[in-house]
Amino acid sequence: MDGKNWKYKIGIGLFDYIPSLIMLAVFGGVALLLRKSIGDAIIFLYLFAALGAALLIYTIYRHLFVKMYIDEHGFYIQTKPGNGKYYKISDIVEAWDSSGTGCFNFRTTDGDTVKFSYNAPQSDGIDYLMCLINGEDPDAPYVFSKLITYENGFLCIDDEDDERYFKLYEIESAEITEAEADKAEYLEFTTVSGSKFNAFFEPEQRQEIEAMLLVINKK
Repeated sequence: MDGKNWKYKIGIGLFDYIPSLIMLAVFGGVALLLRKSIGDAIIFLYLFAALGAALLIYTIYRHLFVKMYIDEHGFYIQTKPGNGKYYKISDIVEAWDSSGTGCFNFRTTDGDTVKFSYNAPQSDGIDYLMCLINGEDPDAPYVFSKLITYENGFLCIDDEDDERYFKLYEIESAEITEAEADKAEYLEFTTVSGSKFNAFFEPEQRQEIEAMLLVINKK
C-alpha cells in the first residue's frame, strides 16, 4: 500500500518524534551526568527519561501501525498490527468527524464501526474523504459563514457552528473576493495541502483581513 500514489497520507510523521526524543535526551543525559552528585533525587530524572522512552515507543508504534491513506476511490486504514484494510467509498454507510477531538468515525455496509484519531494539521485529508463519502465535490471550496482573526491565524465558523482554526503558515495563498449575488466579501484561500475554502467576513473586518493578507503573501 505504501507504494501507491495516494492523495493524502495521514499518520505519524518524523516531526512527531521530536518531543519524545528531546525529553529522552534531556532527562536521560542529565541523569547520566549527575548520577553520582544528586543522590536519591536522580530517581525523578530516571522517571522522566523512562516517560520519554515510553512516549518514543508509542510514537514508533503509531508510525508503523496506525495510518490512513486516501485516494479518489476510497481509503486504506490501519489501527493496529495486521488489521489494515482498503475500503471503497461504496462500502461506507455513514461517516462523521468529531472535530473537537480529532476523531474520524465511519460505519460500513457490514455494520462495523471504526474510529481513527488524527492530528489537526491533517484534517484536510479528512475533509476530502468526507466530501467523497457525502457525494460532494471535494474540489469545491468549503464555505464558512464567519471569520475571526488572531495574531497568528484565524478561526472559521460554518452555519452549523463547527469551528476550524487555521494558522498563517498553513495558508498557501489568499485573497479577498466579492460575492456576485449580494456583494458580500469573503476570504478565498488555499492551504499548503491544496484544500480550498471561502470564509465570509463583516465589512468592518476588511482592514484586519488586509493586514493578515500582507503577512500571508510575504511567506
